[in-house]
Amino acid sequence: MGPSQENKHKALYSSITSDVIFDHISSKLLQQEIINGEEYQKVKANITDSQQMSVLLDILKEKNSQYFKNFVEILKADYKWIADELDNNSIDFLKVISKPSPFSIGVTNEMMQLVQKNHRVADKWTVLAHSLGLSRHVMDIRIRVNMYGEANSMCILYLLQEWVGAVSKKATLGHLLKVLREQDFNDIADVLEEKFT
Repeated sequence: MGPSQENKHKALYSSITSDVIFDHISSKLLQQEIINGEEYQKVKANITDSQQMSVLLDILKEKNSQYFKNFVEILKADYKWIADELDNNSIDFLKVISKPSPFSIGVTNEMMQLVQKNHRVADKWTVLAHSLGLSRHVMDIRIRVNMYGEANSMCILYLLQEWVGAVSKKATLGHLLKVLREQDFNDIADVLEEKFT
């Protein structure tokens, strides 16, 4: 397979993970037994649509080609342009697509919880808010935490959830590590990098 074919597969992978919304196809995937309940939960454990579709593709890689063909048929209802591309390029598509760099994976709940447990970040969470471009959310987060009588560390969790919700495609591990290191939160950055890369 030449570089142009490989680039087509990567572009197609990118289209699937950026355009397809798992919730739009999940009921058909379950009804046709392309995925089971456990696999559904594994996909839904991820926050962004892109992460969910990436995990779904990983699951489909482990199954025989008929499951993938059935997946393509489901896509034809709402994502015909992608299904047509897959029909034309599906030979070994799942075998040749490469996994993205670990730094490009989206921020997960587990990552957020690790940052939340860091006392240095808890003390200076507003610095992190400013670095993430979420200065205007600081007051709302403080009010929410005070209203429910929660620990100050909840501010970090709410902040990161706001960030992922606002800029889901830019809310990557690499971006989070960069911001943490810029603010000298190197200890938690090292923990995240060691655990997830």
